[in-house]
Amino acid sequence: MTGGTLTVNGTLNITVGGTGVVSITGGTLNGTGTIGLSGGAQNLTSTQPFYNLNIAGAGNKTMTSNITVTNQLQLTSNNLIVGNNTLTVGSATTGNGITRTNGKLTLAAGSSLSFGGSWNNTDLSPFISNSWPVTINNFTMTRNLCKVGLGTAHNLTVAGSFTLTAGDFSIGNSTL
Repeated sequence: MTGGTLTVNGTLNITVGGTGVVSITGGTLNGTGTIGLSGGAQNLTSTQPFYNLNIAGAGNKTMTSNITVTNQLQLTSNNLIVGNNTLTVGSATTGNGITRTNGKLTLAAGSSLSFGGSWNNTDLSPFISNSWPVTINNFTMTRNLCKVGLGTAHNLTVAGSFTLTAGDFSIGNSTL
């Protein structure tokens, strides 16, 4: 999508046969529905925020730009590869966080994570496909209802900035 307005109040599943590209680089993405990536391996580029985003289908989905999900990221199957991009879920005022069935996030040393919303998860390890310890670039939390933790013996290195403007981040028996 490069222009116009797409309003999704229900569910829109985007299935690209084989390896495909989902690109939303212009226009406006409206609504309170879910956009589902349900094809094989897909690359995802978007300058517009998603309300709900569901990662599903037969292959991993690779972020090729920064991605913002204002309400809920659903990891149904396979992984969302963040790469050297920023994944933002929720904000200082809205959002529900991340749910997971079988999917996970795959992080790189250049990955940045920003969590807001009302996500309450004291152990990130089930959501991360990497072997621990994990190194990322930046980590941010922006809402007082957000509670995130490392769980037990899951060491996280933040090479850039660790910003906690609101919320609770628990280290437990891990190292930050």
